Amino acid sequence: MMVNRILLEKIQKSMDFFPVVGIVGPRQCGKTTLVRQLMAESHQKFTYLDCEHPRDLAKLTDPVLFLESNQDKCVVLDEIQAKPGLFPVLRSLIDVQKKPGRYVILGSASPDLIRDSSESLAGRISYHELSPFNILEVHRRSELTNHWFRGGFPDAFLQEDDDLRSEWFYNFVKTYVERDLPMLGLGLSPSVISRFWRMLATIHGNLLNKSNLSKSLEISYPTISRYLDFLEEAFLITQLYPFSANLKKRLVKSPKIYLRDSGVLHHQLNIHNYDELFGHSILGVSWEGYIIEQIRQKLPTG
Repeated sequence: MMVNRILLEKIQKSMDFFPVVGIVGPRQCGKTTLVRQLMAESHQKFTYLDCEHPRDLAKLTDPVLFLESNQDKCVVLDEIQAKPGLFPVLRSLIDVQKKPGRYVILGSASPDLIRDSSESLAGRISYHELSPFNILEVHRRSELTNHWFRGGFPDAFLQEDDDLRSEWFYNFVKTYVERDLPMLGLGLSPSVISRFWRMLATIHGNLLNKSNLSKSLEISYPTISRYLDFLEEAFLITQLYPFSANLKKRLVKSPKIYLRDSGVLHHQLNIHNYDELFGHSILGVSWEGYIIEQIRQKLPTG
């Protein structure tokens, strides 16, 4: 089932001006599907490479040779965080021939978390964050309560069977814990990452107390702060600071912590169906976090 993504038009517009367009967002949020839709609607020729696939990685053994031989096409580089060494290569090729729409890169982490990306491509790239489905994209296909309970990840949202959806979330979390987060540089064992993520789910919508987290996980306070920022850059949580006209006061006050996707939150708390959600103490702050995320997705970036 195809869901039209609001971001598509903005990406098409950016490709008419910038040599590189970056689409970033959590794994499984629909980046690859979106770029395939972009390829299908464009008159431009494309070459697609998955930087995590051995066959495609083999083509990039000599990246300069491969990219130069495809100068007449827009080259799509998916999961580019797996091959950060490509960023200086892209920069050198763009500086030789700076024309719009040469490359589209997809990444499962923010530009700040992908080593070398911001520095290498500054002034040459337009980044767009793709979130899981928001309510404006699916309101005609589903009741709002379904979207709230299931979350916006396409495979989970479109799955009608509760057991199969729970299995999808289990594998999603397992992949992040065992592979993706360690690969991006989160220096914790999978078991500690799993505990950390579940603990954040239990304090969803509450004021963040880093000292309590530090004691529970036996990790230093500065390390907790660093790991929270890391999870935020991986699009998994958000830290919402209280508003104050005084910027200094705003920065020193404790934020509230939210898991960004309501479906992931419910899975981490072992809530397997809508009836269980309505009987759970998380109900109010789950709804609060859901509304905050929908608003956040409509706010301008920067």
